[in-house]
Amino acid sequence: MKAKGFSAEAEIDSLTSQQGVLEANALRVNAALRANQLKINKSTIKAPYAGTVSQRFVSLGDVVGMGTPTLTLLAEQDKEVFIGIPSAQLAKINELNTPEIRVGDNLYPVKLLNPGARVDLNTRS
Repeated sequence: MKAKGFSAEAEIDSLTSQQGVLEANALRVNAALRANQLKINKSTIKAPYAGTVSQRFVSLGDVVGMGTPTLTLLAEQDKEVFIGIPSAQLAKINELNTPEIRVGDNLYPVKLLNPGARVDLNTRS
């Protein structure tokens, strides 16, 4: 069109300049969008397994570092119970072939994960 005299040189230069500005703005907006998406991804806490939140240690908007405890999650599967047992009873429990625990009127089979450690009453170690 310029060669046929339909547009003035100044108008073409102005439109070319506006096009450059719009392209730069599009790049800036896309970069901001990617940065915000990264912030969202980094601010999302994902549980490693299905469960129920039993205790929260942080509130919405708190800044936490990696490895900082944020909540206590109770697993839906593979439930665990920590039970203190007198050291005199440990030998009896370790001898059981199929240990069970009674909760109310129900008996549940259990798997002993840690037989515990014996504590010397004199040294407390």
